[in-house]
Amino acid sequence: MKFQIFITLASLIIASTAMSQPAAFSFSGYGGMGWEAHDRRKFTFPLQNTQKEPDTDGAYNYHTGFRLQYFTKNQWLGLGLGLGYHRMRYRYRQAIDHCSFPVFQKGEPCPLTFRLLGQYGFDIIQAPVSVQVKLLSFDDRKHNIYLTGDFTINQLINKFYVYPYQGTAYPRVKTFQNVPIFTLQSINSNVGLGYRWQRKKYFYGIEGTVRLSNRQYVDPLFEDKANALPEYEALNMRRYDLRLYMGKVLRRARNE
Repeated sequence: MKFQIFITLASLIIASTAMSQPAAFSFSGYGGMGWEAHDRRKFTFPLQNTQKEPDTDGAYNYHTGFRLQYFTKNQWLGLGLGLGYHRMRYRYRQAIDHCSFPVFQKGEPCPLTFRLLGQYGFDIIQAPVSVQVKLLSFDDRKHNIYLTGDFTINQLINKFYVYPYQGTAYPRVKTFQNVPIFTLQSINSNVGLGYRWQRKKYFYGIEGTVRLSNRQYVDPLFEDKANALPEYEALNMRRYDLRLYMGKVLRRARNE
């Protein structure tokens, strides 16, 4: 939390300095993928001694969106606002409170057969605030290497649960269960390096980031009610993201 407050204050100071200089605006779209280390904590449930067991080394995600950026003269500093879609998919065998699914609450029998998941994930809407600081530029600023950082608010809109099989005795229970929801999923910060190639008004680039801090939602369906977790927890598993982007300069500085 202290780091997030520091990032916010630093961004405001940088923004106030940047606004006094000639600027350019740009619009870009991006797409990327990421990897997150597996949460290896064990969760046990009454009636069935099942524990989380990873099938892979971690979770995978893909994300896409767009970003509006403001650049100072010579593009040494950039501030950005974005909006995007993100899907995270975890792969592990995990016991859950499956009787909370709508299909079981509507009268379908709730057998232990469906207590163990094969996969779990969620869909979120992202709102990142980003900062770019140029480190190196050459060939008349056509090629740029920069430091990038962001502070992102993630809004959860859907959770999904995937069973490794479908019980033939319960045809109404689908292998893929969607649970729409609208709540804050997480607030996190990331830092990394980027490369941008600019040709006249158009530019193309790549960014790689590592997560610095994270406070995220705890799914109540995973909890043993006798030993419940908080609604949100500061859990910062190792995470790396890589994205490609392309865009256009909307307005250049007059005296650049």
